[in-house]
Amino acid sequence: LAKSFAENFCKKQRIENKTFNGHAIKSMMQYSWPGNVRELKSMVERAILITDSNEIIFDDLVFLHQKIA
Repeated sequence: LAKSFAENFCKKQRIENKTFNGHAIKSMMQYSWPGNVRELKSMVERAILITDSNEIIFDDLVFLHQKIA
């Protein structure tokens, strides 16, 4: 789902597609997502907007990082 959300958001915003590194994916999979799909989608979109590269890393998942740390 996260990859799909990222692809759709990048296409909609007309920006280069972003991918997730392994640590980011693992962290998202371990999180319980109490806000369900909407929370995931929001997190992905925020990460895309704040990252300076084409790869989303764990540190770009600011809100997830704060909840896990």
